[in-house]
Amino acid sequence: MSGKPDANGVITRRHVQTKQRFLEAYGRHGVIMHAAKEAKCERKQHYRWLENDPVYARKFYEAVQVADDVLLHEIRFRALDRDRRDTVALIVALKMRGLFVERREISGPDGGPQEHKVMTPEDTKIAERIATRRFAAN
Repeated sequence: MSGKPDANGVITRRHVQTKQRFLEAYGRHGVIMHAAKEAKCERKQHYRWLENDPVYARKFYEAVQVADDVLLHEIRFRALDRDRRDTVALIVALKMRGLFVERREISGPDGGPQEHKVMTPEDTKIAERIATRRFAAN
């Protein structure tokens, strides 16, 4: 994972350590704002790292998975706590696993059929750029 070069183009240990602190904090909190505060960097810096450092982007994706596991563990604990079961937490845990799905009917304007449009090549390029950015952000 590379850091930001200083005036002489040298990557400092401090920048690498800041990135590492951010990733560890994100794994615990799952919130960019809290991770940035704990790592003592700006939120915007995280997005610059995602854009410019592919190794950081991969490690951030791993941190997202850690944060998801922490969250799932907490929800599961609350849902299955024998002393005070939390029904909402149980439903959330089941939804996260795809085991509980609410029924929804999707229709078009005024309850009519949905309209479908074939994507143009330009639409496809735009959708791919959006998907790439979302994957990098997640």
